[in-house]
Amino acid sequence: MTQPLFLIGPRGCGKTTVGM
Repeated sequence: MTQPLFLIGPRGCGKTTVGM
């Protein structure tokens, strides 16, 4: 769950802690 979200996070979502 954290893997796919981390990839999409920095791409456009950025809602995850690692994404930002």
